[in-house]
Amino acid sequence: MESNLYKFCLRLADTSFILSYRLGEYVSHGPFLEEDLSITNVGLRFNWSSRKSL
Repeated sequence: MESNLYKFCLRLADTSFILSYRLGEYVSHGPFLEEDLSITNVGLRFNWSSRKSL
């Protein structure tokens, strides 16, 4: 049986991974290069935190 803490951590990691994927889709639609790069860095940070929490 899975504990509630395990389910919560899994949902948190899944949410971070989905956010990083969605931000990666958005990268090419920004009006300025600096904004594209900063959005990419935020997406990579979400991806890293999702892997770290698993």
